[in-house]
Amino acid sequence: MVKKSKIVLNMYKKAFESVALKGQSLAISCVEGEISYEDAFIELIDDLTSVEMAIETAKKEEEFYG
Repeated sequence: MVKKSKIVLNMYKKAFESVALKGQSLAISCVEGEISYEDAFIELIDDLTSVEMAIETAKKEEEFYG
């Protein structure tokens, strides 16, 4: 396994927690009829994409700055 820095590992942990909480919130909104399942899914995918981009940026900065 590739050794990851504590910064990147911490980002994965916080990102997972954030996306999990967002997913729970969206699920409740779907059940209560506040948002469609399709819109909730799209919103969750957008969040995951943003998180992935932030992690990739952090990895690149870490490689560059050491």
